[in-house]
Amino acid sequence: MGWPSLVLHVAEATLSIVGGYHSYIAITNLQQYESMTKKAAKISSIADDQLDRTRKTHASGAISLLVSVVTSVSLAFDNTLSAQWRFVLSAANAAFLTGARLYMGDFWVEKSKVPIAQGYNQGIEYSKTVCTYLQYLAAVWALDSVVILL
Repeated sequence: MGWPSLVLHVAEATLSIVGGYHSYIAITNLQQYESMTKKAAKISSIADDQLDRTRKTHASGAISLLVSVVTSVSLAFDNTLSAQWRFVLSAANAAFLTGARLYMGDFWVEKSKVPIAQGYNQGIEYSKTVCTYLQYLAAVWALDSVVILL
């Protein structure tokens, strides 16, 4: 592994950690309104669907960020893996992060702010920020895949 890959792994780990921090803030802000949403979900299938999708989209984002940070740190410190395995792991991370970004983005891009729910509004903004981090990470992992091939 050369220094370009090491630099990319450090960037991947850093973006993953910062993205994870934003994910944590988004989730905690949205959880402030979960009990109210659960009550609404008991009488409305739409509210129930929105609560379910909120949980699933954030889980996909958080899991993909966790996988990204673990993989990037592992690849930065493990010199025993072949170039083929490094390529597979990098390409898989790029694909996984792209999928999570599309899944999360499709849900959160359509969300409108609620005038009296400041924490909820911040949760929406942080969720959109997480989508941006997922997009950047996918691009860095794709670049890492190309560097490995060179």
